[in-house]
Amino acid sequence: VNQVNRGIDLMQQVDYDGALVELSGAAAIWNGANVALFYLGSIYAEYGETDSALHYFKEVVELGNTDTSRVENYNTAVENIATIYHMMEDWDSTIVWYERAQEINPENTDLVFGLAEAYAESGNEERAFAIYDGLLANPAEMNSLDLFNAGVKLFNADEFTRAARAFVAGLESNPHHRDALYNLSNTYLAMANDDVRPQAERDNAISEMGDIAQRLIEVDPQNRDPRRLQAAALQLNGDPDGAVAIMAEMNAFIFEVSVDISRPNHGGYELHGRLTNLVDDAETTTAPLTFEFMNGAGVRCPLPAGLARFSFRGLDHQN
Repeated sequence: VNQVNRGIDLMQQVDYDGALVELSGAAAIWNGANVALFYLGSIYAEYGETDSALHYFKEVVELGNTDTSRVENYNTAVENIATIYHMMEDWDSTIVWYERAQEINPENTDLVFGLAEAYAESGNEERAFAIYDGLLANPAEMNSLDLFNAGVKLFNADEFTRAARAFVAGLESNPHHRDALYNLSNTYLAMANDDVRPQAERDNAISEMGDIAQRLIEVDPQNRDPRRLQAAALQLNGDPDGAVAIMAEMNAFIFEVSVDISRPNHGGYELHGRLTNLVDDAETTTAPLTFEFMNGAGVRCPLPAGLARFSFRGLDHQN
């Protein structure tokens, strides 16, 4: 017990080599307990030594889950094994372990998505799409980000109708998510250009694409990609003059703001972006950037004093 505690302390200090010594000693002494084995697997996973990580996590599983005080280690070890096999792209093993993990925690949608992806990658697309259809049948029970991730996976599998369903469902509860609006607009574009799709579906996709592209412009007004998508929608809808007008607006930009990363982070939000000067031979483009806080309905809302903290870092590039 003392060695395990010292090992955990060293892990918290990011002294993994020292932790390995303590935990290995504890594992040799404390037969029948999974705690030292579990942390050994965690350290090797952190190091990226997947064979060793799998070895120790499987030892945790072999000890079983009858010790109720350590059952959480057992459950997490099963999930970790599935995740490691997923990273290794060993799809048959991934499926086996995701199914075991899902039996333990059937409400964990990450496991369900992982299982669907493993089936798709293993060539069993029918099973994968059946899982996605089951999830999309009850979208209100799912997190919007899970739905957006499912949409990306389905788009990459050329399942555009299912992908659109996933993006639309996620946008019901998270209507201003820039990446989801962008991906949905591109999904409709793919559907509109799908020659084997019935014309009525293609026409509907064109109509929907125009609406989504307009919403995307409202969310991301100083980026050229949303206007390219809107111009494409107008062109497909038989309005070349409207497309030309939109392109003229885009070409009048003197600078462009691009958001590369936008994600929650430790109770706050992390934003990485670029501001690009689009005017030839211009020494300086002064661009005012305004940050506004919005509620779920897209309405500006003030924050209590002291709640907002900003940290900016500028990178000086030629462009």
